[in-house]
Amino acid sequence: MDSHSSENPFASPLADPTTQSLVGPDVEKIRREYLSHEASIQSVGFLYLLGGGLSAVYCIVGGVALLGVLANGKIGSGEVGFVSFVALLFVAIAWFQLWVGIGLRRLKPEVKTPATVLAAIGLIGIPIGTLISAYILWLIHSAKGKVVLSYEYQEIIRQTPHIKYKTSIIVWILLGLLLLVLGLAVLAVIVGSLG
Repeated sequence: MDSHSSENPFASPLADPTTQSLVGPDVEKIRREYLSHEASIQSVGFLYLLGGGLSAVYCIVGGVALLGVLANGKIGSGEVGFVSFVALLFVAIAWFQLWVGIGLRRLKPEVKTPATVLAAIGLIGIPIGTLISAYILWLIHSAKGKVVLSYEYQEIIRQTPHIKYKTSIIVWILLGLLLLVLGLAVLAVIVGSLG
């Protein structure tokens, strides 16, 4: 049996020991140069995950309410089709946001176009949505964004798993304050609806 018969013909060329020499200070330098942009794109992914998660919760609550309305017979048979279409549309939007969010968190190049579509739709939300969406479009389509969302950069990430972005304490404090404000807003809505 020769040495080639024991090799896996379907193995990735990256598993070849000769390609392991790509790891070195240049790869680490490239990763460190793009690390903050990488973190910014991943945070956009988190925003899309948050939006998709909230949309999914909305779909579940809306679905339960729809079942209640259908059970009580308060909706006509002609309206059922329209309401079902709208419900499926919301489910599709939630799934799409979740998929794009996961892809951006993982810096997958294939979500570049879908993320662009979501950001372009977000431009309609004048003024805040426009500003945020314009920033997202810049993140994705800037020179650094094109590098970070490329298959070559995926290889750089694979070769440098020890390099991690460290979030500053100020960002964590601001995030905590934002979550506190959102929690108080939700609590105010719940208390207001009970009274």
